Amino acid sequence: MQLPLKSADVAIVDIVSRYPNNTIPQIHKHLSKETDVAIALSNLYKPINRLLEDGILQNVDNALHINPDWLLSLEQFARRLRSNHDGVVSYSLQEGEGRETILETFSAFQDYWWRAFGPVMRLAKERVYYSYCSHSFWRPAAMFRKFGDRVPEDFRVCALIGNDTVLDRHGCTVSNSLGNEVTVVTDTSYPKEGYSLWVCDDYILEYFYPPELSQAFKTLFSTVSSIRDFDPEELRAIHARYSPRRAVIRRNAEESVKHRNMIKEYFLGNLSTERKRHSDDCTGE
Repeated sequence: MQLPLKSADVAIVDIVSRYPNNTIPQIHKHLSKETDVAIALSNLYKPINRLLEDGILQNVDNALHINPDWLLSLEQFARRLRSNHDGVVSYSLQEGEGRETILETFSAFQDYWWRAFGPVMRLAKERVYYSYCSHSFWRPAAMFRKFGDRVPEDFRVCALIGNDTVLDRHGCTVSNSLGNEVTVVTDTSYPKEGYSLWVCDDYILEYFYPPELSQAFKTLFSTVSSIRDFDPEELRAIHARYSPRRAVIRRNAEESVKHRNMIKEYFLGNLSTERKRHSDDCTGE
């Protein structure tokens, strides 16, 4: 299977994948505007011809497309890689080990969440992850959606929200409408503010907000009296603040069982083995 190894080739394939059915001059315009590749239109034909000869691209009526045969071989290659190399899970943590990371932005946390839990979910024996969040931190503002297509389709989400406010209940309603199983519970031993937890198999991921952000969330959630009056930008603005957040991932089988059993208690008799998470969802908060 051929792979585009030169930077210009990679950029061309990326542009063609995003703008199918474009001519070479149109591809050139996108390259000039959206990439760092500086190449004259007259010089663009050589790398494109090379990609056509390698079977990566195809030309249909003078418009470029990704070759479906190459795409199939790429998918097979990706499956083989996952099968052969997924044994290294979450930074190769051994039982009893943990790792702490300071994350300065919400986007950094989004990326970290996937890098930490993506390999865990792919190999998980129990196709469920359990979660607790002090508040429905993301769902009311439709945040944390772009990684949804990476979560295994057969996963169930069982999540608790630790405060009973209008905004928290709204977050639960939205999340449940997307195929998750989320409920408000105020009698757990988990922190009431500034804390999120995810548990899958033997792995535990905790997220700690600094005091100033915790207080900002608490104030917002406690003051919204009607969803009609809620501006999602207020929630997004809090997340956007520059303030170091602490994320800790650990591998601890005994502690994981305790967390899973504690959360599972609230869903006994209510867990559907057939329910599937909605493709947009990632965290189930």
